[in-house]
Amino acid sequence: MVWRRAKAWPRVFAAGAVVALLGLAALSAAVYGSRPEYGMPGADYAGALAEIERRAGPADGIVTIAPYHYQAPMARYRGRLPIYGYAAEPTPPHPEAEAVLWRALTRHPRLWLVTVGVSPADPANGIEAWLAAHAFKAEDRWIDDTRLVAFVTAGHLESLSVDARLGEQVRLADARISANTLRPGDPLAVELTWQAVAAPGSGSTELTTNLRGFVQLLSLDGQLVAGQDGEPGGGYAPGTGWALGVFITDRRGLLLPDTLAPGEYTLIAGLYDAATGQRLPVTDQASATVGDSVRLATVRME
Repeated sequence: MVWRRAKAWPRVFAAGAVVALLGLAALSAAVYGSRPEYGMPGADYAGALAEIERRAGPADGIVTIAPYHYQAPMARYRGRLPIYGYAAEPTPPHPEAEAVLWRALTRHPRLWLVTVGVSPADPANGIEAWLAAHAFKAEDRWIDDTRLVAFVTAGHLESLSVDARLGEQVRLADARISANTLRPGDPLAVELTWQAVAAPGSGSTELTTNLRGFVQLLSLDGQLVAGQDGEPGGGYAPGTGWALGVFITDRRGLLLPDTLAPGEYTLIAGLYDAATGQRLPVTDQASATVGDSVRLATVRME
């Protein structure tokens, strides 16, 4: 009888350990969900997560990067979307992390990135660098000390017929889009391939102008209905330092309004000098100036 009671003690300890761990998890979630340094209601983590919950579609996903307390946004979130939390990842990410990110790209039409304690386009931030290279940045903004970035995903891209020169030193060598027939609220992915070329009479071996790029969807009367603006390559390929002849992949996404009327829209792209805001003039193969942006495609809204 005594022996049988002694055998029961491991089960009692195991059950107690499980209860203790569950209690600790609940306490941790309560602490991280209430302490002001982890975000007051409507601010920081809480504000970013609340905005995602308000704007996201049912199939979207969330990726968080918080080097010192990555569990805080995960504890804060009480929504319906899958959330992938990381403390930090090198560049490139570990194979396990990369496999998870690939699955996320195939499952979610949009990924919302929430970061804190990490500079935008930090070369050491392997998660954001990976997303910039494989997804399409559509939005980048701050909510207090927390950064909220929206990425569009795309499984297939359709090639467009483009070949234009911008200014004296940049060529748009290629462009692709995810679709040219969409519905209001759909995401649109655009991939541009830039190439720095030698300016006439210049001995420079690289581009020295700090260029920023843009992609815009315009109504037929020229009104802006959606756009994305920023440094090329999601911030990882700034215009200064492009080596001559090297191709630069620049991925950009558009979050189309739910209220877009059916009809045709014009998709354009271009570059401008970050210091002056002046757009680079666009010339065709005959060296004739055709404007300050490249017309990529006509997009039809159903």
